[in-house]
Amino acid sequence: MRNTITMRGMAAELGLSLATVSKALSGKPEVSGATRERVAAFAKETGYINGQKRLPGNGTRVALVIQDADIEDFGTAFFFGILTGFKQYAKNRGFEVVILTISPAEQGLCDYDKYIKDRQLDGVFVMGLRTTDPYYKQLARTSVNSVALDIVMENPLTGSVVVDNLAGARLAVGHLAGLNHKAIGFINGHGEAYVSRERLAGYITAMCENGPVYNPALVYAGDFSEESGARGAEYLHKMGATGLFCASDLMALGAVRKLLSMGLSVPGDVSIVGFDNAPFSQVCSPPLTTVAQDWQRIGVTACALLDGLMRGIPVNHAVLTPTLIVRESTTMRKGE
Repeated sequence: MRNTITMRGMAAELGLSLATVSKALSGKPEVSGATRERVAAFAKETGYINGQKRLPGNGTRVALVIQDADIEDFGTAFFFGILTGFKQYAKNRGFEVVILTISPAEQGLCDYDKYIKDRQLDGVFVMGLRTTDPYYKQLARTSVNSVALDIVMENPLTGSVVVDNLAGARLAVGHLAGLNHKAIGFINGHGEAYVSRERLAGYITAMCENGPVYNPALVYAGDFSEESGARGAEYLHKMGATGLFCASDLMALGAVRKLLSMGLSVPGDVSIVGFDNAPFSQVCSPPLTTVAQDWQRIGVTACALLDGLMRGIPVNHAVLTPTLIVRESTTMRKGE
């Protein structure tokens, strides 16, 4: 018998696509019977079914892996919410859960698949990766059962849990437009985040949908920090913005504090909408209107998708719908 083989290696040796091999192993009807039999025979010969493809349950180890440089931006409360949901599902399935952090520099020292397999993990949920990180690119070709937060890859073994960022941005801008704000500015996160591109696209779409003319000068490139929110608010106020949509609550908090220090009123002079529904958004002054993500549900969904991947189920993408929570940082724009 040969040594055990990965699904990607099996696809290469059989001259089939990775998706076809995955579907064949799952018994999907869109793959011909002859192909399913061929893949099954090869898997048995190479020890795949008894080795790499053991069923989840007893002894299954799954991990949450987070890029440690982004932990501060990602937020302790958010991570705890996701972890709670993830562990809730894992406990019901009898999975052992491991938490790992890794830096971009460490990613450059060890291939993603080797990093995961060396730790004897059956599947991983990856968070906080930037588009410039080595592991971001390697998710596109990994043979490890993986689910990523807010990253979509064309790989049947890399699933994704994403919040509908376009819909969230449209909720925020639509709310401000409905309050008679015409000049609506946007403070975005850093360009290395997948969500930054999505939220910018949603902002542009919403500006076109709601009547106000999209003006690139009303977009400020922040970095998800409170300080960048403050800088963005000062700049956009000078540009005439009366409403601000911030791509994170932390930037929205920085914007509020900066505008108040300038002697302005929030929401009297400038209305502000954040994104995330961070715990502090309810207790800061004024409490933030924000686009809410259900972090615990993200964790549950991620573990459920990972469970499916380990069972050979190719449906591995989930899009969660955000909601708008209206608080005291937004109000009707008077006059004009």
